[in-house]
Amino acid sequence: MFLFVVGLFLLYLGAESIVFGTTALSKRINISSFTLGLTLVAFATSLPEALVSIFAQIHGSGDIALGNVVGSNLANFGLVLPISLLIFSPVIPRHLKKIELPLFFGVTLLVYLLSYNGVIGRVEAGFLFLCFVIYLVYLFWNKERLPPLPKPTRPLYLVILVILVSFPFLIFGARWTYMGALEIAHRMGISERIISLSLIAIGTSLPELMTNVIAACRRKGELLYGNIVGSNLFNTLFILPIAAWIRPIGFSKHFIVYDFPMLLGITFLIWLFLMIRRMEKWQPFYLLFFYAFYIGLLYGRG
Repeated sequence: MFLFVVGLFLLYLGAESIVFGTTALSKRINISSFTLGLTLVAFATSLPEALVSIFAQIHGSGDIALGNVVGSNLANFGLVLPISLLIFSPVIPRHLKKIELPLFFGVTLLVYLLSYNGVIGRVEAGFLFLCFVIYLVYLFWNKERLPPLPKPTRPLYLVILVILVSFPFLIFGARWTYMGALEIAHRMGISERIISLSLIAIGTSLPELMTNVIAACRRKGELLYGNIVGSNLFNTLFILPIAAWIRPIGFSKHFIVYDFPMLLGITFLIWLFLMIRRMEKWQPFYLLFFYAFYIGLLYGRG
């Protein structure tokens, strides 16, 4: 329990530093907070997922490597996003509903089809990573420029230092949090798939949660949306290929039957919600209910 509490505290410090640093950096390089959220913030908050999946693949645990990615994406959409929106429901970036969400739905469907034989190999990983590179090139080629801003008051070295210092807080905080959850789950005799899709996924999604709660409290809507969707894209197109390059990811058939369809379902639901200008106050409760239903199904069926 002590390790779990310390981990949460470190995650809070890391998230606070990330929001401060990336907001200051976006002013210096004159691009929107949404683009920064999709890239630097998403990468930083996805580091725990990357470390877990890499560690799992080194030890030959495909269910944990894949379950961490799928479960984190589900937790981001079904837990982190609605909690953030209950605090602050910003105007939805047009780019999000036209590009990022359809892209994420498409690549999730692609992974689902590529993995239908129960293995994600190095060839599939290479193709997914190529999609990631193409997306990054497109994103920065078409990045939204902001009007000229006043000269920043904070030195650049301080901004970079704050961002760099936040990384170990996020990494160690998430590691200690999920290690505590893993020990509890093992004592309960739960399978690795269920552990990775629930406790570990929620634990490694805590940086996204902390970052988004702080962004919502500070009314930074573009950072809020960019972090969530960007993290899910990083998980699918960057972390998953790296794990598969270490060794092909073999996993149980339950991912095909239950977990991928649930991820596709909640992504489509959010896409429908985002067709309006901003989410209504009642819509986040549907996402929370969807996620609670999934967790109940997960533990009910095993």
